[in-house]
Amino acid sequence: EAMKSNLFVLENKGSNFIPLKDFKKPGPKYTRKNFSPEQIEGLEAAFSEHRFVKKDLRRELARKLNLSERSISYWFQNKRARSKPPITMSSDSTSRSVGETTTAPEVAPSSTAPATLGSFPLAT
Repeated sequence: EAMKSNLFVLENKGSNFIPLKDFKKPGPKYTRKNFSPEQIEGLEAAFSEHRFVKKDLRRELARKLNLSERSISYWFQNKRARSKPPITMSSDSTSRSVGETTTAPEVAPSSTAPATLGSFPLAT
């Protein structure tokens, strides 16, 4: 009986065994949906006027763009996060004022090596 334990699962309510094949693998909690170009255009236009979306605007955008209010809220939240300047660390960070950032020096690409992004070649 101990050898069969890898083929069967003990049910919580007692000693009844249920074959593993009867259990369904859980699917993803949600599926990601891409916005259409028209929806992105409408969201970008609203974001250019309002960085934060209020209830009335959110409802209007949801109706006009055929999106849920929640997806509009998330889009605005993500857009604000993406539009923040990157935070960089430096060894002399104590001497810099708050909000100041540093940038890495630009390096010219080698003329003999093809341009790549990671392991993917870039079209030139």
